[in-house]
Amino acid sequence: MSTAADSLDWKSIEILRALADAETALTTTEVREATDLSENRIVLYRISEYLEPQGLVSTHQPAATGTVVPAKEIELTESGREFTTDLETADKTGLTLSDLPEKVHQLSERVDTTQAEIDRLQSQDQSANDATLEELSEQVQDQQEQLAQLAQTVATIDAEPHGAWSEDQQEEFRRLQLGMYALRDYLFDETDLDPERLEEYLDDVTVNRA
Repeated sequence: MSTAADSLDWKSIEILRALADAETALTTTEVREATDLSENRIVLYRISEYLEPQGLVSTHQPAATGTVVPAKEIELTESGREFTTDLETADKTGLTLSDLPEKVHQLSERVDTTQAEIDRLQSQDQSANDATLEELSEQVQDQQEQLAQLAQTVATIDAEPHGAWSEDQQEEFRRLQLGMYALRDYLFDETDLDPERLEEYLDDVTVNRA
């Protein structure tokens, strides 16, 4: 099932996290300064095209004082706060092997959607859409980089001796394995256990667990 995260690139996520960290409304410039984004237009585009339409942020124009028009302020909505909380939880949980097919599917859909929008704009007045085309082209590049990172994750998981286990799970398994070896050696040292008898015990355990 499609979720808000499916249509958001990493730049949109950075904007949401900056707003969550600030815990107050920020101007476009303040958002840019709190992230790795280089230009205000990058922030404005994602606010107007994605974050506000999806109900994740709201914008407010403070009243003018004299001839000075203050900058528009952006803040998270309740849905936006819940969304960023879910993002933090997902980050702590980590990406597992079972997550990969859905993640790849989501990214592929985003690439297709963005490319379709590029094709549509290119068929219209080029001069009127240069800025938007540049934004969309950057999104395609970002999405392709994410797909490449996922491919690397798959390769890494395939190379690991215990698949998609977390580091803690792998360490626990190694400690358990070492403990079993130590117990085996202790039994051999302190008893008259014949090593060949150990094979019989192992066979019994295998049969009983089957």
